[in-house]
Amino acid sequence: YQFSDETTIEISVTVKNQGYLDSPVAMLKILQNNEQIAIDEIPSLLPSQSWEIAFPNIEIINGNNMFFAKIIIENDENNNSDSLEIFLPFTFGTILVNEFMFQPLSGNAEFIEIYNSSEDAIDLFGWSIRDASGKDATIEEPIFLAQNEYFVICDDAQIFIQFPDIQNALVLDDFPALNNSGDSIFLLQPDSSIVDSLIFSTNWGDQKGVSIEKTNLHLASNFAENWRLCIDEAGATPGKKNSVVFTEFPENVGIKISPNPFQPAIESTIISWKMPYPSIAITIEIFDVNGRKMLRLLNHESENGDSYVLWDGSTDFGDAPRGLYLVSAEISDTKTGKLHKFLDYVVVAR
Repeated sequence: YQFSDETTIEISVTVKNQGYLDSPVAMLKILQNNEQIAIDEIPSLLPSQSWEIAFPNIEIINGNNMFFAKIIIENDENNNSDSLEIFLPFTFGTILVNEFMFQPLSGNAEFIEIYNSSEDAIDLFGWSIRDASGKDATIEEPIFLAQNEYFVICDDAQIFIQFPDIQNALVLDDFPALNNSGDSIFLLQPDSSIVDSLIFSTNWGDQKGVSIEKTNLHLASNFAENWRLCIDEAGATPGKKNSVVFTEFPENVGIKISPNPFQPAIESTIISWKMPYPSIAITIEIFDVNGRKMLRLLNHESENGDSYVLWDGSTDFGDAPRGLYLVSAEISDTKTGKLHKFLDYVVVAR
């Protein structure tokens, strides 16, 4: 086979008569994942004669693609078919780590929950998880994860007792035990390329029997500010929507960034906020796309829930290079202590 672009291939098939007599006319069928995609007639071949045909522009999907070339001859006693397996890697972030338990109560299970953010069902056969030590645990059975569906990989069947409503879960005997002091989690697809990863520490959350949940599926998994301790009374929410949900406000409440994009050589961008409280405590920080904190722009209490701050593009490491940056704002009501978090992007254009 030969790749002609990102999602199509050309398959060439060569048929050779290895017998001592002329071969009869036959049919060649090409099947992709058990569905016929092409058919052609093979002419009669002399002994040792070969015949070749090409099938261009065959679309392949992300994941495993199994092709069969099947020759059909009347009264043929040997009807075995040749096969070819092709794996097209998924892009980074197709499946995401969404929740993990690294400090379970005694006798309970450690687990890692993943989420399918793509538009297609994905076969998890051959997928694996890895920790910082390099130990892998691989899924060795066909499991199809539908769009927007959760799946839990764990180390102990106790999880089915602790969470009796859980459905999509699999116990792996070689599950890599996550260190209580912090560890890494890598999600790998069958070709061993990484689809999602994170490096966590106890700063992300340090409470025994309580999982760490992602607050926003659309932000990087390695971004520490995107994770919080589970607040569900069960201590975790494996196999379902996370418990950490920040209060949603009307459209005109929260933070706004303008101009966006902005050119620091010409102007600053205005990060404004509007909250329904007379007095707030506010912290605004700037991160790069890899989750590295570039600057704490603001950290104070304000008598005004409606104000702004300017960012001129400078950071603790010098002027911010051109690119995308994450603005994280934590705003709390000083009277009740109720905390809200807002995340937005800003583009630096130079």
